[in-house]
Amino acid sequence: MRLAWMEIWMHHPGLRTKLMVSLVSFGLLIVATMYFTVRWGFEQGFTAFIDHSQRQMAIGLQYMLQTRYATPEKWRQILESPPAWRSAMESIVPNMPEPPRGKERPPSAMPSQQAGGSPPQLPHRPQVPIVLLDEQQRVLMGPRFPIDKLEKFPIRGTDGHLYGYLGRMPVRSDAKFNSADNVFFSSLQRLLLVGCGAAAMLAIILSWPLSRLLLRPVQRIDEALARLAARDNSVRLPTGSNDELGRLAVNVNRLAASLQEHSDAQQQWLTDLAHELRTPLSVLQGELEALQEGVRHYDQSINQQLGGQVARMSKLVDELKELLLSDRAAMRYEFRPIDLCELLRDELDGLRSHFERIGIRIQLDVSPHAHMQGDADKLAQMIVNLGQNSLRYTDSPGVLDIRLHRTATGWRLLWQDSAPGVPEEALPHLFERFYRVDASRHRATGGTGLGLAIVANIVHAHDGTIHAGHSPLGGLCLTIDLPSLEA
Repeated sequence: MRLAWMEIWMHHPGLRTKLMVSLVSFGLLIVATMYFTVRWGFEQGFTAFIDHSQRQMAIGLQYMLQTRYATPEKWRQILESPPAWRSAMESIVPNMPEPPRGKERPPSAMPSQQAGGSPPQLPHRPQVPIVLLDEQQRVLMGPRFPIDKLEKFPIRGTDGHLYGYLGRMPVRSDAKFNSADNVFFSSLQRLLLVGCGAAAMLAIILSWPLSRLLLRPVQRIDEALARLAARDNSVRLPTGSNDELGRLAVNVNRLAASLQEHSDAQQQWLTDLAHELRTPLSVLQGELEALQEGVRHYDQSINQQLGGQVARMSKLVDELKELLLSDRAAMRYEFRPIDLCELLRDELDGLRSHFERIGIRIQLDVSPHAHMQGDADKLAQMIVNLGQNSLRYTDSPGVLDIRLHRTATGWRLLWQDSAPGVPEEALPHLFERFYRVDASRHRATGGTGLGLAIVANIVHAHDGTIHAGHSPLGGLCLTIDLPSLEA
């Protein structure tokens, strides 16, 4: 039964129960540690206090014996009279117990009169273990203790003559005290035990609401993640605290915002893709229905029109593939040291004839070398897409100005073409998928609206930035910043 209960406890308790048990265990451990520490410290302090008190009594008794009995006649009186010794003790230790009747030894039993006799065993308080010794350190009055363990106080007369010693047994940590001391010590122990028990009970009582309070942010985060798993991206958590749970809530909110943005972008992506495919498909469907119904007859113009729509869809599919592969998440990038200037010249050489054919002049101003870490194939695709964008949307005759120079953090590529320009409100949307400006920059042979989106993906995959603005030549200016090899 016990093993089964332990198995259930190990595998099925909730986090709140585990936290409560941990708090209770920790609290009980602290209480127990405090109890034994305080008890040990009190025992040591109480023993030291008793030892100090007894030593002060012994010093007082030494002073009294030296002032009252440090003469040969009086010293002999205290040796031969146990009541005199008792009187001396009572002057220092008040309320000494009365000696049992008939137990006092007569003076004739004193060791000074009977050789080899035992010293008188006078009643004494256990907490004041004081004995009287002669000048040879033999016990005259009091209990018998090991002579070598006694703390000795010499008793001298005014003339410096040594009459004897007062011996005191130091109090050990394991010493037994008298009933009054034991009552006092026991009462303090009970008080300490009651206090520690109350503290332990308070820890047990407070552990449940405290665990609930501590786990409330965790429960909110758990509920938020459950809603995110159910594709509810509108969930947001309060972020008032600056601790680990507060930072976790901030990250959950960022995740929810990112998922919402991704969901919106995906929805827009599917809508735009359906729109782009609908146009050529509608044309194809209309032409085929006209052919089937005999409204139109198949000829060379129909063949060209149908082929053009098929080519448009094929181009769209190809650029969709390029867009997906340009995303860094596709993990298709192979970074290695390259010279961006050399790559730029090589790709422009392949495009120069197309620009010259439609009357667009290329102005090139680049550094001799531009070393950086990058994927040469993807950067070449970026240059080709930029060139095709300028070919489609620059009026003839026109100018394409390309500059590549070093900056403080890397390399800056300026790609500027002549008119027509781009409206101000359209600039932030140029890198969105399927986005096109109005007809002033859209020819019948225009692209799919994916070229600049692919360029932006490639730039971001190289830890760069791209910005669209107005060109001083009257057209579009694209500013691309890429890190250098040394950055």
